[in-house]
Amino acid sequence: MSFSTTFTTLELNAFNDVVYRAAFEDEYKTAVAAGAAVNRTQVDILGYSAGSVNVQTAIVAASEAAAQAAALSVVDNTSAMSLALQATYGASVVSEPVVALVQSPPPPPPPPTGALASSTNGAAVTGVSMVTLAMLLMGAAMLF
Repeated sequence: MSFSTTFTTLELNAFNDVVYRAAFEDEYKTAVAAGAAVNRTQVDILGYSAGSVNVQTAIVAASEAAAQAAALSVVDNTSAMSLALQATYGASVVSEPVVALVQSPPPPPPPPTGALASSTNGAAVTGVSMVTLAMLLMGAAMLF
């Protein structure tokens, strides 16, 4: 799922400080993960933009059901997420809509291609070049 959180009292230039930024990201990801009921490693900060400070956030789930559950948890727990961050970073508001994102499974391996695949019906041929194989077949044909 993806959403933005706006921190109304933060300045974007504060994130130029590497230590500040690392501390913010650690606390933010922890609060969002708790609010979404997901593992912290599933929370990604996609970027920051001005307008106070908008934090573009994504949580990637393994299934549509898990993504919808996380989206509902974020909507239900925005107050708790805000309170966890408010003492250090000020008031925040999670934007709507909270959109569910599902992790795509890896693509299947590509099928064999070229002359090797068609001449061997997909069977593996190792240690023999196609030229050598063709010459062997021609030689065998001349014997018969």
